[in-house]
Amino acid sequence: MLGLSKLIVHRDADFMLQAEKDILTGKFKGSGCELWITEPSDVEGYFCTREHLMSVLEIGEDQAEDCLAEAWRAAKDAKSFRAKRSQINKDEKFYPGGSGTPSLGDAQKELDYHYAGSIKGKKLVKQLKALVHQELRMSPKLLLDTKVGGEIAFDLKEILDG
Repeated sequence: MLGLSKLIVHRDADFMLQAEKDILTGKFKGSGCELWITEPSDVEGYFCTREHLMSVLEIGEDQAEDCLAEAWRAAKDAKSFRAKRSQINKDEKFYPGGSGTPSLGDAQKELDYHYAGSIKGKKLVKQLKALVHQELRMSPKLLLDTKVGGEIAFDLKEILDG
């Protein structure tokens, strides 16, 4: 009809748990359209991984981890996280009648596998740019670079390839 082989709709995860993402993506099954919900909190979160920093900044694993940990501490915003999780927990499509809502601690524990899980990637990138500039004496623009053949959003690639 539109001459497209695949239509993909993007949505930032915004602190959603995997079960919540599954509910939303399930609503698109059989529609001819796929919903891509970012693995980290937002698209910028893909630039906030140890592997990405090692690649674009050409630094070692320990240095990349130190940069991420320091930026994470500076970007942490418990108030925003709490407010967004409260909004999700009240959403009837996820928790009808409020039943089964996860605690804030359980949600944070699930999301903190990724530096940009319980923190907005936008805030984390901002802190990383400052660190890269001030401590590593490199251009902060490097953070948003990708190497030829490099992969940023592996989950989007799976949808595109599928």
